Amino acid sequence: MANEPWMQLFPGWQKPDKPTAFDCYGNCVHALPTMKKLGYNIAIRYYDHTANTKHPSDKILTVHEAHQILHEGFDIVVVYESTNNLKYLNGEPDGLLHGRRAGLYATNTIQQPMGSAIYFAVDLDIGSYNIKSKILPYFRGVIAGMKEVCLGGIPYKVGVYGSGATCAAVYEAGLAQFYWLANATGWAGYNDFKASDRWHLMQKITKKENISARSKFAFDPNIVGKPDVGQFTERQIL
Repeated sequence: MANEPWMQLFPGWQKPDKPTAFDCYGNCVHALPTMKKLGYNIAIRYYDHTANTKHPSDKILTVHEAHQILHEGFDIVVVYESTNNLKYLNGEPDGLLHGRRAGLYATNTIQQPMGSAIYFAVDLDIGSYNIKSKILPYFRGVIAGMKEVCLGGIPYKVGVYGSGATCAAVYEAGLAQFYWLANATGWAGYNDFKASDRWHLMQKITKKENISARSKFAFDPNIVGKPDVGQFTERQIL
């Protein structure tokens, strides 16, 4: 692996032997001091098609939360997830819709820096037929949708979250630049994709940490497999 091109850009980087990124479904600002003490430095938060003023949700990263996370010295990775139902990941039309929504929210609301990534979640175990007939066209739609709404084409790189089989198929099709292996060891292709070392993030089992005597913080730890996982930093966004 010493000859991998990305390693030449980060000659002093070593893969951490414990999780340094975490993902969570709610606002994480109150937990950041604890997470920092535990060695985490990347917060993974969500975009969603319900990200608008009519349907507020604590799941969705807001501008205020983003600035607080960055101010605390954490980098941010974002993932677009609106469903874990294959019915709504059904080919290019759904991908087009999600790509547009993600691109607009990233550009107009968060002002996410160009060159960083938006991961798109395929949070279910599916067979090769559905991956080929539904998920690969979905990612073609994602790319086309972001291209429509983002000035200058596609300012964001594309990531995929899902099973090993999903990640491998999207990789082989050349439809993403970043790969996040879901913590579902029984899903198709998990061991093969893990062993391939193509993954950028590898999710581990959910944990809870005591934030106070009355509060616990639930999150998923993630191993960071590459120095560039599509994150953005305070110096890029402020």
